[in-house]
Amino acid sequence: MQKEQRLFILLKNRMNKILKKGLSVFLIILISTFVFYATPLSTYIGDAPYGVVVGGSVGSIAGFPGVMIGGTLGYFVFSSERVNAIAPIVIAMIVGGVIGGTIGGFKASGGTCNVYTAPEGGVRCDLCNDKLMPCSAYYCESLGQDCQYLKQEQKCIEVKSDDRSAPIVERCQAIDLGTKGKYDVESSNQGCKVAGEVPTFSTLAIKFDLDEISQCKVFSTPGKSFDSGTLLDAGYFDREHYFLFDIRNASLQTIERCREGDSCNGYIKCKDKAGNVMGADYFVNFKLKEAPDISKPLIVSTMVNSGAYLPANVNEVEFFMYVGDKTGVQQCRYSKNNDINFEDMPAENMFSCEREEDITQGGFRCSTTLKDITSGQENTYYFRCRDSSPRQNTMDQGFEFKLIGTEPLGITSNNIPSGEILTPAQKLVVSTSTASKCTYQLDSEEEKDFSSTNAVRSEVGVTYNVGGHTMTVLCTDEAGNQVSTSAAFNVDTPALEITEITPRDTNVYTNLVPATVKTTGGVYGNGNSTCVYGTGIRFSKKVLSTETIHDANISLSEGIHSITITCNDGFKEDEETIRLEVNSRAFPVLTRVYTSGGALIIRMDQPSVCGFSTEIKEFNYESSQKMASSSDLQHQVTLDEGKTYYVKCMDKRTNRVSPSYTIIP
Repeated sequence: MQKEQRLFILLKNRMNKILKKGLSVFLIILISTFVFYATPLSTYIGDAPYGVVVGGSVGSIAGFPGVMIGGTLGYFVFSSERVNAIAPIVIAMIVGGVIGGTIGGFKASGGTCNVYTAPEGGVRCDLCNDKLMPCSAYYCESLGQDCQYLKQEQKCIEVKSDDRSAPIVERCQAIDLGTKGKYDVESSNQGCKVAGEVPTFSTLAIKFDLDEISQCKVFSTPGKSFDSGTLLDAGYFDREHYFLFDIRNASLQTIERCREGDSCNGYIKCKDKAGNVMGADYFVNFKLKEAPDISKPLIVSTMVNSGAYLPANVNEVEFFMYVGDKTGVQQCRYSKNNDINFEDMPAENMFSCEREEDITQGGFRCSTTLKDITSGQENTYYFRCRDSSPRQNTMDQGFEFKLIGTEPLGITSNNIPSGEILTPAQKLVVSTSTASKCTYQLDSEEEKDFSSTNAVRSEVGVTYNVGGHTMTVLCTDEAGNQVSTSAAFNVDTPALEITEITPRDTNVYTNLVPATVKTTGGVYGNGNSTCVYGTGIRFSKKVLSTETIHDANISLSEGIHSITITCNDGFKEDEETIRLEVNSRAFPVLTRVYTSGGALIIRMDQPSVCGFSTEIKEFNYESSQKMASSSDLQHQVTLDEGKTYYVKCMDKRTNRVSPSYTIIP
């Protein structure tokens, strides 16, 4: 009996040690199992080595519990203190590893590589969102064919390909975001109405629950298209959306024209991932609680910006400004040069405001006449206003506004033409006493701006036609001061003259006639001009210091031609007509034959070169012997008694060869 008790105590101690070691191993099993099941099944497909490692690890560790129990029972049965459970455990883990690795590798490889196909539908999409680790596009799409990953939201949702139903708002809740207090609401599928009044200076938060993941927008007026709204929750797709409103925060004034004491209405539209948009607006209604007016009037704008310039000699000007206030503006006052208390501002400088607020301008219009404006200096005014509330809130700091008085504008110098001018192209320059913008008008043409200005100096290039003109220059400064000046003048230029034309009034013996025209004078003084003939064919030109030479090859047919040549320098022109007779077919004609001193002498009517033969009449002129020539008209050759001479002559003008002349001395 004592031996059995001692054995039981010893067994208990051994079991405690084994259980402690077993706990550590159990934790390893738990972590390994989590890693295995947390990894998508498709990860193992086609990867046998990875399957061996994972399967072997799980198999070897999974063999531990049975070995542990068997070792313990063996110890109890054999009642031996020498029984050691570690060796069987190690052996069991090795065996389990081999078996698990074999099975894992086989399952992972499957013998073939197959493309993984996600199951139909999308009922398992939410599994991706329930993981401890962030959802990924890969895992999301592996869960179902209707699963779609939202990258911005890092969320997996079901998007049915046949979805034709628009989202529905199922319920709403409202809280004060500052106090976390809840508002009672009347919630329906058509809208959400907040019961009671919402404190003006608080942030209202309304939560909407939808039947599917959607994107929502808010509108100030009903019936608008979805694209024109303001996104809720930065455009995220979700089943929950939040509408925030705070009259104090411009970015949270999500409903326009919602003021204290008003019943405010907003409108919500949502669109699901399949593109279905709610057909009817979901309304949001709440009332802002009236709050006491504790704010001071605020001048929001003036008729012109501060620092505006006034024309010279203006000592008063009509003025208005817009003043924002909750209850209206009772009166405003102004002082000059110094900012003083509202009560100390002169009573004669008091002025009133309209009772109706101009919403487009953001305030009440207040009008007066600003007086005591001094020319040539800066005039500074300070405005303060008091509202119509029982508290009579009054501005405690003046609104500064400046008007700049100016001196009359004057033209200090100009070069407007006057009298007689011989140069039509002029640079017009005007300088004024202060910075201004100048225009000019020539005769009855439209006003034109000066092309360049450096504040007080303006200039522009102008080209006048020949004849009489009137020029008016008008300059205007920033204050509206104007000054003008005018002048009358006449534009004339020196005469352009054609001094020489060659050839002129003569006969020519070619169809392409080289012609030269010389011109002098004109607007440039050296005859620089453009010359044309016929239908406007231009001569080329070479401009020299005192004259211009124009050249052209004029193409003419046979016969007599009258050619008019016109030259123009842009202002004046000269014109002359020449007569040319074209005879490109002319050849020399024999006019006289005689002998003298043993020589045969002939005379031709045109300058020529003559060749001869004593053997054949129709000889080759080019290879023939040439007669000597004392002039281009008279030719001779030594006379050979008893022979007949055949003569051909080539015209030096036309290069045409005459017929063969037979001469018997």
